Amino acid sequence: MRMKKEEGVSPVIATILLVAITVVLVATLMMMLPSVTPSNTSLIGTLTYDRDSSEPTKAVFIINLQQPTQAKQSAVIITCWDDNGTQNTSVTTSIQDVNGNGVVDSGDRIIVESTYTIPTGFKVYVSISGYSGNIEGVVPP
Repeated sequence: MRMKKEEGVSPVIATILLVAITVVLVATLMMMLPSVTPSNTSLIGTLTYDRDSSEPTKAVFIINLQQPTQAKQSAVIITCWDDNGTQNTSVTTSIQDVNGNGVVDSGDRIIVESTYTIPTGFKVYVSISGYSGNIEGVVPP
């Protein structure tokens, strides 16, 4: 009696099939699970120039955040622009956590310091990762 050799799928084809099935399952789960990062919603808030705390070489802005109501300091991006419309990278910016809760929220301050007088019309823009748009503060006359 002659024995018939049983054949199956080759190891290469089996490996390819397992990888393909895994990729499809991961892609399906990624679409079904909610996103971990915040949606790309609009940033809503204001920056108000604090004339009492500001000096010729220091501009202080009070933050009022409405959406989001707070953010990690590492997610906050501050850019500064001169009154002539060019980005100013020679100033130093910092965030003062007024209530000491470890996040940026309403009442906190953006402080811009320079070795020269900060001119009228100088603009500060704040954006937050995960949110579209920015809030703007301007040094008034």
